[in-house]
Amino acid sequence: MVEYIHHNIKDVRKIGNYHTFFKHYHYSIDDRGANRKAFQEKINELFERNGLNYTLTDAGQIEREVPLPLNLIIHRVVNTKDSELNRLVSDAAGKIRLPKLEDRKLALDKLWDAFERSKTYFLEDRKVDKRKSVDRVLDKLSGNDTNFRQLLNDECLALTKIGNDYQIRHYEKGKIAIENSYEIDYLFYRMFSYINLFSKCID
Repeated sequence: MVEYIHHNIKDVRKIGNYHTFFKHYHYSIDDRGANRKAFQEKINELFERNGLNYTLTDAGQIEREVPLPLNLIIHRVVNTKDSELNRLVSDAAGKIRLPKLEDRKLALDKLWDAFERSKTYFLEDRKVDKRKSVDRVLDKLSGNDTNFRQLLNDECLALTKIGNDYQIRHYEKGKIAIENSYEIDYLFYRMFSYINLFSKCID
């Protein structure tokens, strides 16, 4: 409802003098944005006053507030040579801000899809299978630092296990359900840290 009002609100101005005979003014309705801006400010004031972790953006969409460090990261465009991987990360970054739990679960799905795709980044080389592609990715991301490479390898194994054990991409019986936003935030931030490193170091 708030988004609908923001989209449709207009500015109303009196035109000319008061008409004494019919006792009325003439009005002009246009879209200069003054009432829309005032409405946005009031809604965000109500969110803040009531401790709700949302904001109404200039575009008229209600988004969840995310911590500033993460906000700076997810605003950064992922621009690898793999356009499909870039799209998956962009979709995930957009959906994690939405207020509905189901949208935010979908953000996790997209991000884990991007992670799985990142493992096959070097498969365009016909001499490279998936295991070799993963090895080349880890070499790139670690700068051939043996200790850091082992840390990244362990983290990738852990992230893969999370994706297989939880209801992320897989919804068979026996998978662990994700119950609330706190769990989503933790898993999303953890995976996005890897994706951020990947996007910075892969090319």
